[in-house]
Amino acid sequence: MLHGENPKNWRSYVVGESEYASRIAFWDLGLEAHEARATMIRTEDWKYIFHESFRPELFDMKNDPEELCDLGEDQAYNTILQEMRDLMFESLRRRRTRTTRDNDYMKMREKHALENNSKRPVYIGVW
Repeated sequence: MLHGENPKNWRSYVVGESEYASRIAFWDLGLEAHEARATMIRTEDWKYIFHESFRPELFDMKNDPEELCDLGEDQAYNTILQEMRDLMFESLRRRRTRTTRDNDYMKMREKHALENNSKRPVYIGVW
């Protein structure tokens, strides 16, 4: 994108996560540390916030850019809520956690291993 190129498979939303167990507020809410987190999905039109321990929040970003009216409990928006949950699930399924090597490098290593018929042991717990 920095060079004016459009990425392949560009998604139409962004994802943000918040883990607030390190803040004292979660004690006042009666939460365990692992429950004190939220995931946000933001599209051009909507902002959806999924909380582990509370109801979701939903904001209409076109008509309420200041996020003053939470629509998370409004039954009229159940379809939007479901669409946003689906985007959140999609983002979790498509998450790429490999940051040290790209796919081309991993394919090259696999091909090299197959060509050399090498068998490497698996070390549990070794990084």
